[in-house]
Amino acid sequence: MSRKGVLQLYKVGLQYCDLSGASKGARDVIEKSVVDLAKMYPNINFFVQVVRNKEPSLAGHFLNGRIKRHQIGNKSAEEIVRKIYELRCQWGHKPEKIGSGKKTFNPSVQGQWTPFLWMKTPREFVERPYKESKKDKKKRMLAMPIDHT
Repeated sequence: MSRKGVLQLYKVGLQYCDLSGASKGARDVIEKSVVDLAKMYPNINFFVQVVRNKEPSLAGHFLNGRIKRHQIGNKSAEEIVRKIYELRCQWGHKPEKIGSGKKTFNPSVQGQWTPFLWMKTPREFVERPYKESKKDKKKRMLAMPIDHT
């Protein structure tokens, strides 16, 4: 993907083993389509490196200094070419959260809302002793049965 007209991917590295079966797709890409890819994308440098006894990998180098690596073991040539195209269409940045909330210089006077705003605090869970009022005492006295013995 380009930013202000400049493609961000500038180099693609392909590491493979010339003996292992997991590198068959990478060898097919080198034999058949690396030259075509280099002609299609002249601003991207392709380099190929033989590394024995290692898993084949694809590395995309971006202008911002970031390197994205992908393991391509046991993948077909079409899948590897598709992965190179995906790298070409990226900027090289880590994904960022969009809409990270409002930022203001004047925070709310009432305070910030939280899901625990209206929950009872542990202090409210404690039962307090009941203090009887004068009205309640009078009602209790009137409701008592009178003993005439």
